[in-house]
Amino acid sequence: MNQVQLYELPDTSCGLNAFCYNNCILYDYQRDDGKMIRTGIGFYLITDHRERNTEVCDGWHRENWDILVEIQDSPWVEEFRSKLTGRRSHWVIRHFKLYTHDVCFEFLASEWYLLPALDGRWENVFPDYKLFGPPEEMFLAYLKRRSEST
Repeated sequence: MNQVQLYELPDTSCGLNAFCYNNCILYDYQRDDGKMIRTGIGFYLITDHRERNTEVCDGWHRENWDILVEIQDSPWVEEFRSKLTGRRSHWVIRHFKLYTHDVCFEFLASEWYLLPALDGRWENVFPDYKLFGPPEEMFLAYLKRRSEST
């Protein structure tokens, strides 16, 4: 399985408070100037996701610490593709992995995107996550920004 690097976390995961919520990996970190920032990585058209304690991860999970990667030639993707029928059988399914100091996040999804970086910690706004709107709106905004930058 080949791992293609997509995004490196802005700080080591030892300094992050990362967790999954509403199809996103949310985390906050402290910048060099001392300011706390909250942000995250979102996923669109999710087929499945899982979290593993790092103590039970295989060797390939530990590659690319603190970097979101896409796993190419993933057996997990092939397993799901063989079982999907109807409209979902035509979805693009990609395997994304983020290995941190205490958990390995994995998602089968069509695409990933960065959430906006905002001042403060997630604990100050959680559970009022609706501040950002539905994930579909965020993904469409991401596609718009990406098309404008090319």
